[in-house]
Amino acid sequence: MDILPLKSSFSEHIDNALIVDFLTTSASVFNKHGYLSLKDNDNLRVALSSFQSSEADRVLPLLQTLIKQDTEYLYVLFARYGSNRLGSNVFRYTLRPALHRLIQSLSEWGDQLIPLAKRCFNRGFVLYSGNDTEMQCLYSSIILQLAQTIDDSCQKLWKLDSLCSSYFPHSMTASEESEYTLDQQICEALGFSHLCFDPFPHLSNKKIGYSIADCMELILDTTLEISWQMTQKGPLDSEPSLSVLCEWAYSECQKIRQEPLTRSSHLLSWDIRRIIFLNALGSIQTSVGKLQKAFYDLVSEHQKESFAGGTVFKPSKDVERRITSDLIADGSPAKKAGSAAAELFSYMEKNTIEPSELLDAELGKINHMLTPKSLKLLRDFCASQDHIKVAIGEKKKTLERANCLSEQFKSYLSQLERIGILMVCLLFLTSCGIKGAPKSDTLDYRPQMPHEELNFKT
Repeated sequence: MDILPLKSSFSEHIDNALIVDFLTTSASVFNKHGYLSLKDNDNLRVALSSFQSSEADRVLPLLQTLIKQDTEYLYVLFARYGSNRLGSNVFRYTLRPALHRLIQSLSEWGDQLIPLAKRCFNRGFVLYSGNDTEMQCLYSSIILQLAQTIDDSCQKLWKLDSLCSSYFPHSMTASEESEYTLDQQICEALGFSHLCFDPFPHLSNKKIGYSIADCMELILDTTLEISWQMTQKGPLDSEPSLSVLCEWAYSECQKIRQEPLTRSSHLLSWDIRRIIFLNALGSIQTSVGKLQKAFYDLVSEHQKESFAGGTVFKPSKDVERRITSDLIADGSPAKKAGSAAAELFSYMEKNTIEPSELLDAELGKINHMLTPKSLKLLRDFCASQDHIKVAIGEKKKTLERANCLSEQFKSYLSQLERIGILMVCLLFLTSCGIKGAPKSDTLDYRPQMPHEELNFKT
C-alpha cells in the first residue's frame, strides 16, 4: 500500500468557513448591543464579499487576507481583546472540529480492535524480552491493550475539548459587569461553554499542543511495541509499513510540540502559527486511518504463522520463574533456586532435547536442587497444545474488558455524531454565516461553501 507522503486532512475551505462564522457571529452580537457601528458592519460584509469574488482567493487563509486588507472590523476585535486573547479564541474555535475528527478516527480504530481481539480469544501470544521469550499471555489481551491505550487517549482528548470550549473575555481595564455579559453572549453564540480568566492564554494553548502529542505518542508507543513483538518470531523481508507510519506520526507530533503558540502582538503571526498547527494535526488524523489498516494487516500476517498447526511450544521465562518460585517455596535459597532453574533450561537448549525426553535421574547431574516436581511442572506446561488454557481468570477479565471498551468507543462515536450535526446546523443557521446554494438573485456577502464540505463527521 502507499505509505508516504500522507495528505493532511486540514481543509482551507472548512477553516475559512469557521473564520467567517467566528467573525460574523461576534459581529451579530456586537450589533445587538450597539457596540458595532453600521459602517464597521458594512465594511466586514464588503470584505467577505470581496474574498468571495475570486476563486483563487477562496483557498487562501481568510483571516490573513483580511489582515493584509486592513479590514476595519479586526481593529474592533483587537481593541477589545488584544492579539493574544483574540488569537487564542480563533485558535480554539477552529481547533475543536479538528480535535473531534481525531477522536472519531481513534474511536473507530479502537472499536474495530474489539472483534479482532475476540476472534483470537483462546490463542496464546509469546512475549519477548531481548532475544529471550519472556512469557505467554492471551493473544486477545495484547490487542485489547492497544484498544485500552486508545480509550485512555480519547478520554484525555475529551477533557482537552472541554478546555478548548472556554472563551477568553476582553482585556480592557476598568471593566463593568455588562462588558462580561457581552462576552458571555458571544461565548454562547459561538458554541463555547464558559469564559476563561486565565491570565496566560499562550501557556494554556501550549498545554493543548503538548497534551495532543502526549496522547498520540502513547498510542504510537504501544503500536510499535506490539509490532516489534510480532516480528520477533521470524524476521520479515522488509520493515513493516506500520513502523514507517508510526515514525512519520511521531514527527508530526513533534511539530505540534514545537509550534510556538506563544504570546505575540501581531495577529498575522498568530494565524500563521495556528494554520501550521492545524495542518500538523490534520496529518496526524490522516495517519490514524493508515495505522489502523497497517495494524490489521500485520496482525493477519502474524496470525497465519502463529496459528498454524504443529507449532512446538518452547518454555519461556515465565515457566522458569514458576519452577524457581516452587523451589523457593520448598525451602531453597532464592538465588540458588534461580540458578537451578536456569541450568535446567540451558541444559535442554544445549542438548536440543524436549522436557518429555528428560529423566528424573538426569536432574541431579544438572543441579542437585532440582526435583521430580520441577520436571513434572515443566512437562505439564509443554504437554498441551492449548498452553493458555490455565489462564481461566485472565480470560474472564479479558472478556469483561473487551465488552467495556466496546461500549466506550460506541458512546464516543454517538457523542461525536451529535456534535457533528450541531456544528453543521450552527454553520448553516447563523445569521451572517456561510452561504449555501443561493435561492434568490439578491446579493449575499457570505462566501460560497459546498454543503458536503461542512460534513464534520467524515
